[in-house]
Amino acid sequence: MLNKCKEDYEKIINSEKFNKKLFLVNLFLMCPPKDIKNLKFQLDFYNPEKDTLTSYIVNGNIRETENEKIFKEDKQELEELTLEEIKFDFDNTIKICNEILKKYHETPDKIIILLQKIKTPVWNISYITGTFNLINIKIDAISGEIMEENKSSLLSFKKE
Repeated sequence: MLNKCKEDYEKIINSEKFNKKLFLVNLFLMCPPKDIKNLKFQLDFYNPEKDTLTSYIVNGNIRETENEKIFKEDKQELEELTLEEIKFDFDNTIKICNEILKKYHETPDKIIILLQKIKTPVWNISYITGTFNLINIKIDAISGEIMEENKSSLLSFKKE
């Protein structure tokens, strides 16, 4: 899967519509877990001049969504994600996540996958379960080490 993302990345940066001032900040995918193998990652590029994201999906042609507002803390610098840095592949990441799901006795309805750089490249995987729980797992994308895992109720996010 990572090799396909690298191919998509090359197509995007070599396309005529690509703004050379942008740099890759993450890969993103959200879907039911059964669909992971059938879907394409969205590649998000940051524009430091405008403080916006431009997203691309390559599916035969290149589909682009420009100038999306970014959800980040003020003055937080987004780091460039370099795909060549990734040593721990997606399939092994999902195997680790599946073991953690078993530990919590949870069945996911949705998976949100984010590959981003926070000092080091990180697989940031979130599962939304049928019992309205959120399980978040962060795995170092170089070493494969579990950096963080937690489970919380989605109902705890409700504003009163």
